[in-house]
Amino acid sequence: MGKDNAKRSALASVLEVASSLLGEPVAPGDNLFDLGATSLIAIKLANRLSVRHDVDVLPVRVLRAQTPAAIAAVVDALPVRESAGAAEGRWDYGLPLSQFMAYRVALDDPRDDAHLLRRLYWLEGELDTGALAGALDVVTSWHDALRTRILAGPRPVVDPPGSVGPVCTVGTGTAADARRFLLRDFDLANEIPIRAWLTELGDRRFLLAISVHHTAYDGWSEQILLRDLATAYTALAAGEPPAERQPTSYYRAIAVQESRQAAELRRARHYWREQLAGATALPFGGARDEVGPGVTVPAPLPGGRSATAAELLAAYAGALHDVTGARDVLVNVPVAGRSVPEVENVIGCFPWAAAVRFPDAAAPAGELVETAAERLRAALASPPMPISAFYQPPAGVPCSPLLQVTFEFHVYAVATLDLPGVRCTGRERLSAAKTWHDVALEVWPEPEAHAQLRYRTDVLSAGEARRLATAWARRLQLRDLGVGAAAQ
Repeated sequence: MGKDNAKRSALASVLEVASSLLGEPVAPGDNLFDLGATSLIAIKLANRLSVRHDVDVLPVRVLRAQTPAAIAAVVDALPVRESAGAAEGRWDYGLPLSQFMAYRVALDDPRDDAHLLRRLYWLEGELDTGALAGALDVVTSWHDALRTRILAGPRPVVDPPGSVGPVCTVGTGTAADARRFLLRDFDLANEIPIRAWLTELGDRRFLLAISVHHTAYDGWSEQILLRDLATAYTALAAGEPPAERQPTSYYRAIAVQESRQAAELRRARHYWREQLAGATALPFGGARDEVGPGVTVPAPLPGGRSATAAELLAAYAGALHDVTGARDVLVNVPVAGRSVPEVENVIGCFPWAAAVRFPDAAAPAGELVETAAERLRAALASPPMPISAFYQPPAGVPCSPLLQVTFEFHVYAVATLDLPGVRCTGRERLSAAKTWHDVALEVWPEPEAHAQLRYRTDVLSAGEARRLATAWARRLQLRDLGVGAAAQ
């Protein structure tokens, strides 16, 4: 009887949380992904079920189960979590892997400015500039990653709340001045990794520029930053102190996550060695510098039914075959790196670089989609890994295939700044002037699906980049027309 009650309780939780995340009622046998669920929703569903039932629900288990009834069965089968206590992280590199990789990239080649996450927000209305500048200081006090300096070693030092200077400078200037402000790099040993600049453009129009170093921040973090910024601003603009909060701890949260993934490390190492064995580079020119000049152009994203990440990635691999003739295609795929509830609302650097290998990119479309789906699930299930350490390039390969082709599917919607009495009329992301990868395809499925292609101009010509984007779009159009099998 007790066991049956527990099952009903797990199913009730899944139905309640899934309905809330999807915005519509769901039934036990519904396929959540047919109803619009994404990998981001799978992560949030897994995290919330983990908290409610004190178990460790991995997002990949939600992706595989798909229906509320099957997900509830997964929850029921899991053992109750043992207390992790005050987890203390110990890292081979002095920092968590994801943060170390961001630090190393910035240190190895200062010409590469991809480690700076830079945004411009155009605001219009009755903005209290003092309250907004103060709110940025408050948010910095709430998240220790934004107060972390990295000394030689590397060794992180977290400055106490209230010990850092003002984050935001309120000044006068133009949009061109704001862009110049965002070009400045950080001295990580002596500066906290966030700065902002706010100016009034006239006629109740304002421009906010925010720059954050990737060692302390990722795309997911932007959602948290803007949400908390709105919360703090609303209180300060009303003349009230923001609510007191216990600061989030990036290092404690990531240590908890790593402790729960420890059992998967050996299997993950074997998987990545097997996946990368014998991988060869695509025929994109010969030897080149580690970084090169990059250009970003829109990539056509055909209409029709919404595409899954696996379908988009499979079309990309097929397009690379169409353009280069290569059959063995390895695609670098950044992974969000957030798999436990404790990290869901923490600002910090969590992503890591996984990869999906297509042994035969000339295969039929349906087979490519199945390969993409299977290997994306494996990447989501893997603990963060320095997979480049498991790759031994064959003799004569001019560059690592891990640095050639990237596919980035942004599982989160474009973040917006929502302040009372103020309208955000525009948002701009400053692209890096230099890039590591030969070509990168980025896709945003929400709120309006769009994509862009970024390529190295010293490796690909504009014509080659156009042919690749056109081949990708053509494969997606064939999918919409029902040509070839496209598995979910």
